[in-house]
Amino acid sequence: MDEQERLRLKKTYEELPEEKLIEVILEDEEVYKKEPYEEYELLLAEAKRRGIEKKIEERKKFSQNEECLRHKDMNLVVIRRFPYRNEAEYAKNILESNGIEAVIVADDCGFFRPHLTFTGRGVELSVKKEDVQKAQEALRVLGDSEEENK
Repeated sequence: MDEQERLRLKKTYEELPEEKLIEVILEDEEVYKKEPYEEYELLLAEAKRRGIEKKIEERKKFSQNEECLRHKDMNLVVIRRFPYRNEAEYAKNILESNGIEAVIVADDCGFFRPHLTFTGRGVELSVKKEDVQKAQEALRVLGDSEEENK
């Protein structure tokens, strides 16, 4: 990105209402984690300039809690446990590509403390009770690991 484009984006981000800035940051966070890019860094710099980092973290926690409450009503069953989140994400992608909704639960503070997954139950992959059989069939490509995941 050249300097002129950087200045244009910076001005655009400065003009965004606070709520919209927070929304854009939270929407783009997953993409940024996978592949950092300069535009997102400019968004974060604007948030820091405004002093709203704490609001963003609170909104993130609220969103995670809201998602947990939504999943509570889904009657979920843990079908696999993994030592690493990336393995669980890979398995979740397999399930979703087979039309099976899946949820990952991990005590890793949203990727920020991956070492915590070793202190408890690891990273759990759950599906709706009625999807268990279909999910196990879809995950056979990962190999038979039922014994280690019980």
